[in-house]
Amino acid sequence: MAAGNAVPSNSNVLIIAAGTAGHILPSAVLAEKLIGIAGVRVHWWGDRKALSALQKPEDMLSTGLLQTASPRRWQRLLSWRFYAQIFSDIKKMCLLLRSKKFRFVLVTGGIMGVIPAICAKWYRVPVFVYEQNVVLGFANALLQKIGVNHIFYGLPPIEPVLKSSYTAQPLRPPILHIQRMPKYSPEKKVLLVIGGSLGAHSFNTTLVQSLSAITALQCWQIIHLAGPQADCVAIAQQYQHPDVHVLNYVDHIDEIYARVDLVIARSGALTLSEIDYLQIPTVTIPLPQSAGDHQRANARVMMKRGYISGLEQNDVNPSNLEKMIYTSLMLSSFNEQTHAKKYHHAAQEITQQCLTLSQQI
Repeated sequence: MAAGNAVPSNSNVLIIAAGTAGHILPSAVLAEKLIGIAGVRVHWWGDRKALSALQKPEDMLSTGLLQTASPRRWQRLLSWRFYAQIFSDIKKMCLLLRSKKFRFVLVTGGIMGVIPAICAKWYRVPVFVYEQNVVLGFANALLQKIGVNHIFYGLPPIEPVLKSSYTAQPLRPPILHIQRMPKYSPEKKVLLVIGGSLGAHSFNTTLVQSLSAITALQCWQIIHLAGPQADCVAIAQQYQHPDVHVLNYVDHIDEIYARVDLVIARSGALTLSEIDYLQIPTVTIPLPQSAGDHQRANARVMMKRGYISGLEQNDVNPSNLEKMIYTSLMLSSFNEQTHAKKYHHAAQEITQQCLTLSQQI
């Protein structure tokens, strides 16, 4: 922190994190950055997945479990359990906000952040929102209308709202420290397929069939991340490929990124940001059912980077896919721009702005 912006001792900050890895992992980076600032005490609240994302000593971190989940099916709105969870979260938040003086609340997306943000506004605690996509999700758009103090975008926004800024995604240290191999290695080229847990089915069927029909890829190595519930053996047999490795999930994707020549992936904000930072040639296939169609919007913006090409899921066939693969490889050879510095400073910029803005409110 700059001189004059010293953090008072015992400054409590509250981070609300829940949902997919795209929500939780950047917020975990922000939490760890805040934990490293003298005088700041982080309170980390969210769903069970979020609570398992941080590996910090208990004396440095206060945690709490929230329950309100998105009513993806309208029938859930008729369930007493849904409203009981809302009431429980309101009670927990009010007790927490009354028990300590908080410097700010940082919400990182998802419906679970709405109640804590509203409660914080009631107690006149500054509320900041982190939006990883190029457009605001439903929950964050709702909070923007309620009147949060600032919104940070992880990808360049299509239509930035008032009181917002683009910072880039806070990436995990293992990603930031990757040493990429030369783009044109004489060794066998490597293709990484990332379906994601929500959009893996089409990747595990239609995409596999198309990749198997592309003769030029027979001399490549294929690493396919099929999702936690996938039958890896069955998918590998569908490939009919001499060098394919089908995995449910990997903890250290940085080790794979280091030697990858091409990626085929969905258009989730975190995956696109990691690819953008590493400048890996990529064919992105947006998930058609993504909330608010945000994956298509992400893809359109990131295709301007110069090494990412896009293909609609309904257009996936061997001919189109091969064309997009060579387009991405060709574009990457002419690309010279880099955004590495912005990613390295993203977590620092967000946390410093939160501390500075909260002092001014």
